[in-house]
Amino acid sequence: MRYFKYRTLILLVLGLLFSVLGCKQPVGDAQFRIAQLLVSEKPMTIQLFKNGKAVYTQKLSFGALSKYKSVSAGTYFLRVSTDGKVLLDQEIGLGSKGKYSLCLYGLPVKGEITNSSTWSHTLHKLAEGEEASDPNGLLPQLKVLNDVFYGDRSKAKVRWVHTMPGLQSLNGQIVNTNAKDTISLKALDYPKKSTLMDIKPGKTEIFWNLGSNSRKVAQINPILEEGTLYTFFIIPQRANYIDALQVLTASAANLGNR
Repeated sequence: MRYFKYRTLILLVLGLLFSVLGCKQPVGDAQFRIAQLLVSEKPMTIQLFKNGKAVYTQKLSFGALSKYKSVSAGTYFLRVSTDGKVLLDQEIGLGSKGKYSLCLYGLPVKGEITNSSTWSHTLHKLAEGEEASDPNGLLPQLKVLNDVFYGDRSKAKVRWVHTMPGLQSLNGQIVNTNAKDTISLKALDYPKKSTLMDIKPGKTEIFWNLGSNSRKVAQINPILEEGTLYTFFIIPQRANYIDALQVLTASAANLGNR
Protein backbone atom coordinates (compact mmCIF):
# COMPACT_ATOMS: atom_id res chain seq x y z
CA MET A 1 0.00 0.00 0.00
CA ARG A 2 2.82 2.38 0.92
CA TYR A 3 4.49 1.61 -2.42
CA PHE A 4 1.39 2.67 -4.33
CA LYS A 5 1.12 5.89 -2.30
CA TYR A 6 4.72 6.84 -3.10
CA ARG A 7 4.26 5.86 -6.75
CA THR A 8 1.13 7.98 -7.03
CA LEU A 9 2.86 10.94 -5.36
CA ILE A 10 5.84 10.69 -7.71
CA LEU A 11 3.58 10.55 -10.77
CA LEU A 12 1.66 13.59 -9.58
CA VAL A 13 4.88 15.57 -9.02
CA LEU A 14 6.27 14.55 -12.43
CA GLY A 15 2.97 15.40 -14.10
CA LEU A 16 2.95 18.84 -12.48
CA LEU A 17 6.59 19.43 -13.47
CA PHE A 18 5.99 18.49 -17.12
CA SER A 19 2.87 20.64 -17.14
CA VAL A 20 4.76 23.68 -15.88
CA LEU A 21 7.68 23.15 -18.27
CA GLY A 22 5.28 22.60 -21.16
CA CYS A 23 3.60 25.95 -20.54
CA LYS A 24 6.86 27.84 -20.84
CA GLN A 25 7.37 28.84 -24.45
CA PRO A 26 10.43 30.80 -25.58
CA VAL A 27 9.36 34.39 -26.18
CA GLY A 28 11.36 36.82 -28.27
CA ASP A 29 11.07 40.56 -28.71
CA ALA A 30 9.32 42.14 -31.66
CA GLN A 31 10.90 44.75 -33.91
CA PHE A 32 9.16 47.61 -35.68
CA ARG A 33 9.96 50.73 -37.66
CA ILE A 34 7.84 53.68 -38.74
CA ALA A 35 7.29 54.88 -42.31
CA GLN A 36 5.94 58.42 -41.86
CA LEU A 37 4.05 59.12 -45.09
CA LEU A 38 1.32 61.42 -43.77
CA VAL A 39 1.49 64.34 -46.19
CA SER A 40 2.19 67.36 -44.02
CA GLU A 41 4.78 70.08 -43.68
CA LYS A 42 4.65 69.58 -39.91
CA PRO A 43 6.41 66.64 -38.23
CA MET A 44 4.36 63.92 -36.56
CA THR A 45 4.90 62.64 -33.02
CA ILE A 46 4.53 58.86 -32.94
CA GLN A 47 4.13 57.05 -29.62
CA LEU A 48 3.67 53.44 -28.60
CA PHE A 49 1.82 52.74 -25.35
CA LYS A 50 1.70 49.55 -23.30
CA ASN A 51 -0.47 49.35 -20.19
CA GLY A 52 -0.98 53.11 -20.38
CA LYS A 53 2.75 53.91 -20.36
CA ALA A 54 4.66 55.33 -23.34
CA VAL A 55 7.47 52.92 -24.30
CA TYR A 56 8.43 54.67 -27.54
CA THR A 57 8.29 58.29 -28.69
CA GLN A 58 9.74 59.74 -31.88
CA LYS A 59 9.08 62.79 -34.02
CA LEU A 60 9.29 62.17 -37.78
CA SER A 61 8.87 64.40 -40.81
CA PHE A 62 7.14 63.41 -44.04
CA GLY A 63 9.04 60.77 -46.03
CA ALA A 64 11.09 59.57 -43.05
CA LEU A 65 11.77 55.91 -42.29
CA SER A 66 12.90 55.18 -38.74
CA LYS A 67 15.33 52.47 -37.68
CA TYR A 68 14.01 49.26 -36.20
CA LYS A 69 13.19 49.35 -32.51
CA SER A 70 12.91 46.27 -30.27
CA VAL A 71 10.04 45.93 -27.78
CA SER A 72 8.48 43.02 -25.94
CA ALA A 73 5.85 41.14 -27.92
CA GLY A 74 2.26 42.02 -27.08
CA THR A 75 -0.56 44.47 -27.62
CA TYR A 76 0.12 48.20 -27.92
CA PHE A 77 -1.67 51.43 -28.73
CA LEU A 78 -0.08 53.51 -31.50
CA ARG A 79 -0.77 57.23 -31.20
CA VAL A 80 0.04 59.79 -33.90
CA SER A 81 -0.26 63.49 -33.14
CA THR A 82 0.83 66.91 -34.37
CA ASP A 83 0.51 70.28 -32.65
CA GLY A 84 -1.20 68.55 -29.74
CA LYS A 85 -3.94 67.07 -31.98
CA VAL A 86 -4.26 63.27 -32.01
CA LEU A 87 -4.81 61.98 -35.56
CA LEU A 88 -4.64 58.25 -34.93
CA ASP A 89 -4.93 56.16 -31.77
CA GLN A 90 -5.13 52.49 -32.68
CA GLU A 91 -4.47 49.12 -31.10
CA ILE A 92 -1.87 46.88 -32.76
CA GLY A 93 -0.36 43.50 -31.98
CA LEU A 94 3.37 42.76 -32.31
CA GLY A 95 4.18 39.05 -32.34
CA SER A 96 7.11 37.27 -30.75
CA LYS A 97 10.21 37.51 -32.99
CA GLY A 98 8.15 39.45 -35.51
CA LYS A 99 9.46 42.31 -37.64
CA TYR A 100 7.11 45.04 -38.86
CA SER A 101 6.88 48.28 -40.80
CA LEU A 102 4.15 50.55 -39.45
CA CYS A 103 3.14 52.69 -42.41
CA LEU A 104 1.31 55.98 -41.75
CA TYR A 105 -0.26 57.58 -44.81
CA GLY A 106 -2.99 59.96 -45.94
CA LEU A 107 -3.78 63.67 -45.79
CA PRO A 108 -4.32 65.17 -42.33
CA VAL A 109 -7.23 67.63 -42.35
CA LYS A 110 -7.62 70.40 -39.83
CA GLY A 111 -10.56 69.83 -37.51
CA GLU A 112 -10.95 66.09 -38.15
CA ILE A 113 -11.57 63.89 -35.12
CA THR A 114 -9.19 61.12 -34.02
CA ASN A 115 -9.39 57.97 -36.19
CA SER A 116 -11.70 59.70 -38.69
CA SER A 117 -13.44 57.19 -40.93
CA THR A 118 -15.81 57.51 -43.86
CA TRP A 119 -18.90 55.31 -44.06
CA SER A 120 -17.41 53.40 -46.99
CA HIS A 121 -14.20 52.80 -45.05
CA THR A 122 -16.19 51.51 -42.07
CA LEU A 123 -17.91 48.97 -44.33
CA HIS A 124 -14.58 47.90 -45.85
CA LYS A 125 -13.28 47.04 -42.39
CA LEU A 126 -15.63 44.06 -42.44
CA ALA A 127 -13.37 42.50 -45.06
CA GLU A 128 -9.93 41.02 -44.41
CA GLY A 129 -6.46 41.65 -45.80
CA GLU A 130 -6.00 44.05 -48.70
CA GLU A 131 -9.70 43.81 -49.50
CA ALA A 132 -10.19 45.98 -46.41
CA SER A 133 -7.76 48.59 -47.74
CA ASP A 134 -9.84 51.64 -48.70
CA PRO A 135 -8.97 55.31 -49.47
CA ASN A 136 -11.01 56.48 -46.43
CA GLY A 137 -11.52 59.87 -48.05
CA LEU A 138 -7.68 60.24 -48.09
CA LEU A 139 -7.79 60.65 -44.28
CA PRO A 140 -4.90 59.36 -42.09
CA GLN A 141 -4.54 55.59 -41.85
CA LEU A 142 -2.18 52.90 -40.56
CA LYS A 143 -0.99 49.86 -42.51
CA VAL A 144 1.03 47.16 -40.72
CA LEU A 145 3.46 45.28 -42.98
CA ASN A 146 5.17 42.00 -42.09
CA ASP A 147 8.91 42.31 -42.81
CA VAL A 148 9.92 38.71 -42.08
CA PHE A 149 11.60 37.00 -45.03
CA TYR A 150 10.15 33.59 -45.90
CA GLY A 151 11.24 31.15 -48.58
CA ASP A 152 14.21 30.95 -50.93
CA ARG A 153 16.95 33.17 -49.53
CA SER A 154 18.94 33.00 -52.76
CA LYS A 155 16.36 35.44 -54.13
CA ALA A 156 15.32 38.96 -53.18
CA LYS A 157 11.70 39.72 -52.35
CA VAL A 158 9.97 42.86 -53.61
CA ARG A 159 6.62 44.55 -52.91
CA TRP A 160 5.33 48.07 -53.45
CA VAL A 161 2.65 50.25 -51.90
CA HIS A 162 0.61 53.00 -53.59
CA THR A 163 0.63 55.76 -50.93
CA MET A 164 0.13 58.78 -53.18
CA PRO A 165 -3.20 60.29 -52.01
CA GLY A 166 -5.62 61.20 -54.77
CA LEU A 167 -3.62 59.66 -57.61
CA GLN A 168 -5.19 57.19 -60.03
CA SER A 169 -3.94 53.61 -60.34
CA LEU A 170 -0.28 52.86 -61.01
CA ASN A 171 1.33 49.92 -62.80
CA GLY A 172 4.87 49.20 -63.88
CA GLN A 173 7.69 46.77 -64.58
CA ILE A 174 10.74 45.25 -62.93
CA VAL A 175 13.66 44.60 -65.27
CA ASN A 176 16.68 42.56 -64.16
CA THR A 177 19.51 44.26 -66.02
CA ASN A 178 21.82 41.22 -66.03
CA ALA A 179 19.32 38.46 -66.81
CA LYS A 180 17.09 40.68 -68.99
CA ASP A 181 14.08 39.29 -67.17
CA THR A 182 10.97 41.47 -67.07
CA ILE A 183 8.12 41.21 -64.55
CA SER A 184 4.96 43.28 -64.89
CA LEU A 185 3.64 45.09 -61.84
CA LYS A 186 -0.11 44.71 -61.60
CA ALA A 187 -2.04 47.98 -61.39
CA LEU A 188 -2.80 49.17 -57.87
CA ASP A 189 -5.18 51.84 -56.62
CA TYR A 190 -4.45 53.99 -53.58
CA PRO A 191 -3.72 52.74 -50.92
CA LYS A 192 -3.17 49.10 -51.97
CA LYS A 193 -0.01 47.04 -51.61
CA SER A 194 1.23 44.35 -53.95
CA THR A 195 1.96 40.74 -53.10
CA LEU A 196 5.56 39.71 -52.46
CA MET A 197 7.51 38.78 -55.58
CA ASP A 198 10.67 36.66 -55.83
CA ILE A 199 13.28 38.52 -57.89
CA LYS A 200 16.77 37.53 -59.00
CA PRO A 201 19.42 39.59 -57.14
CA GLY A 202 21.50 42.13 -59.02
CA LYS A 203 21.14 45.36 -60.94
CA THR A 204 17.49 46.16 -61.45
CA GLU A 205 15.36 48.84 -63.08
CA ILE A 206 11.91 49.44 -61.63
CA PHE A 207 9.49 51.98 -63.04
CA TRP A 208 5.86 52.94 -62.58
CA ASN A 209 3.33 54.22 -65.11
CA LEU A 210 0.24 56.31 -64.55
CA GLY A 211 -3.09 54.62 -65.22
CA SER A 212 -3.42 52.80 -68.54
CA ASN A 213 -0.82 54.83 -70.41
CA SER A 214 2.90 54.17 -70.61
CA ARG A 215 4.13 57.50 -69.23
CA LYS A 216 6.72 56.89 -66.53
CA VAL A 217 6.05 58.82 -63.34
CA ALA A 218 8.64 57.18 -61.06
CA GLN A 219 11.78 55.12 -61.54
CA ILE A 220 14.57 53.64 -59.40
CA ASN A 221 17.62 51.48 -60.17
CA PRO A 222 18.36 49.43 -57.06
CA ILE A 223 20.92 46.63 -56.73
CA LEU A 224 18.86 43.91 -55.09
CA GLU A 225 20.59 41.60 -52.62
CA GLU A 226 19.67 38.00 -51.89
CA GLY A 227 17.80 37.23 -48.68
CA THR A 228 16.50 40.79 -48.48
CA LEU A 229 12.92 42.03 -48.52
CA TYR A 230 12.34 45.37 -50.27
CA THR A 231 9.29 47.59 -49.88
CA PHE A 232 8.89 50.52 -52.28
CA PHE A 233 6.49 53.26 -51.19
CA ILE A 234 5.23 55.55 -53.96
CA ILE A 235 4.85 58.96 -52.31
CA PRO A 236 4.65 62.67 -53.25
CA GLN A 237 7.78 64.78 -53.59
CA ARG A 238 8.53 66.78 -50.45
CA ALA A 239 8.47 70.17 -52.19
CA ASN A 240 5.64 69.33 -54.57
CA TYR A 241 3.14 67.13 -52.78
CA ILE A 242 0.60 66.78 -55.57
CA ASP A 243 2.32 66.94 -58.95
CA ALA A 244 5.50 64.87 -58.55
CA LEU A 245 6.36 61.41 -57.24
CA GLN A 246 9.27 59.80 -55.48
CA VAL A 247 10.03 56.29 -54.21
CA LEU A 248 10.92 55.57 -50.59
CA THR A 249 12.89 52.32 -50.37
CA ALA A 250 12.71 50.24 -47.19
CA SER A 251 14.85 47.10 -47.02
CA ALA A 252 14.92 44.37 -44.39
CA ALA A 253 17.91 42.04 -44.73
CA ASN A 254 18.81 38.57 -43.49
CA LEU A 255 15.57 37.85 -41.68
CA GLY A 256 15.80 34.12 -42.18
CA ASN A 257 13.10 31.50 -42.53
CA ARG A 258 10.39 30.86 -39.95
